[in-house]
Formats: sequence, structure tokens, C-alpha cells
Amino acid sequence: MPGGTDDGGPVWRAACLVLLLGAASAIAGGRRDPGELWVARFSDAAPHGLPDGWRPLTLPKARRHTRYELVSVDGRTVVQADADRSASALMKKVTIDPRAFPSLEWSWKITGVLAGAAWQDKAHDDFAGRLFVLFESPGGPLSFARTILMRFSGGFSGDALNYVWAGNVDTGQTARSPYTDRVAMIVVESGNDRAGAWVVEQRNVLDDFEAAFGGAPGPIVAIALMTDTDNTRSRASAYYGDIRFVSSATRPGTRAVPAK
Repeated sequence: MPGGTDDGGPVWRAACLVLLLGAASAIAGGRRDPGELWVARFSDAAPHGLPDGWRPLTLPKARRHTRYELVSVDGRTVVQADADRSASALMKKVTIDPRAFPSLEWSWKITGVLAGAAWQDKAHDDFAGRLFVLFESPGGPLSFARTILMRFSGGFSGDALNYVWAGNVDTGQTARSPYTDRVAMIVVESGNDRAGAWVVEQRNVLDDFEAAFGGAPGPIVAIALMTDTDNTRSRASAYYGDIRFVSSATRPGTRAVPAK
């Protein structure tokens, strides 16, 4: 570089431009956006096995377990759930402040609703698709597995939101789980009209929690996916896409959004 004034020439400037464009692309793609918290980017994973950080959790009284695995569907990697007279969940431990990141977004697809399932009937309490948001107990955090097990057994003092794809219940319906009043069930999809198609959901978990339990939630400690058919003795398949939380600054004034 004669005279010390050469900035590196066209090659150097081109390299800098590539780096800048790459950084801008990463930010635009959400990878460095401080307004997002990604719980799951299944679409970035290879289509085999279980996603990193997620673990299956069996339920004490379920003799058969739902199978979960990463698969390639419709040109992207997602989690496939196959239930055959079975019940179990796929869960990930997280720590999320719902006041800072209240907007939950995910996508899912089912092959069909369960004909024998019945809303608020413990003997027929099955769903083709569920997504749980679990909150820390007032007495402090427990181990991940113990938290989930105690919630499902009805012996836990914390709370959970359970978003479901129901069979014959109007969207927007809410009720307590027939197993425990510490789980609020919210119907975000119902029936077969949208079965076989990808559906994107958006919920404000802060609003939903306050409406269900009448108070402010603690931190979110886990997210769980579940497809269960043990009570109806039937079969079902569902697919779960990427999951993220979005900040209140990114979604100012966001309220709960009923599925359409």
C-alpha cells in the first residue's frame, strides 16, 4: 500500500460489504434480535432424533408413550408426534419473564381431531395437539421433571396454560383441566376444517394467565408439547414447528389473539 493511503482496494471493500450484509441478514432473520427469545428452532436441525434441549417425559399411569422425533415435512424440519393409544410429552426447560416477553408464537399441524375425545371429561381427555406453558411455583423452582410430574398428577401449587386443538368445542373456550385446577385449558383450534394445513398461533401468555388465574405469573420454567390418545384408545399424528417468545416492545399492546 504505497504511501499508506490505500484502503485495500476493491477486493478489501467487497469483503467488508459481504461481512456487513451477512450481519444485517442475520439480524433481519431474527438470530440476533433482542426482541425475540427462541424456545425452539426445529427448522435449523437435521431431521432425525430429538431436538437439542428437549426430553420426553412419561406420565405415571400411561402404559404406552407417544413417539416424538425430528422429521422433514413440507420442506422444513419439524417435530412429529405419533400417538397410538398412548400419552407422553416432549418438554424443554426454560427461564423466561412473561412480563418482558408476553407474546408466544408457534406453528402446528394435525392430521385430524380425535372422534372419541370429550371436552372436560376426564375419561376422554385426549387432544391431537397441545402446547403447555408452565410457570414457577410460588414457593420457588423445583426440578424440571418433578415440576411436570406434580402438575400432571394434580399435586403441584404452581400453574400452567394448556393451549389445545379440540374436536368439538368453540375456539376461545377456557376451563380447568379435569385432572387439576392448576392447569387452565384454552381452545385455540377446533375441528377438522384446518386439519392437514399448517396453522400459526399467537397468544399473549400474560393476558391469558391473568384471565385464567386472576393474578400475575411467575417466570416461565418449561414449554411442553403433547399429543395423547390413551383415554380414547385411538391414534393421532401432529407436527410442531418453531416456537418463540416476542417482547412487549416488539409487539406493543399485544393482546391474546383468538385463532380464526
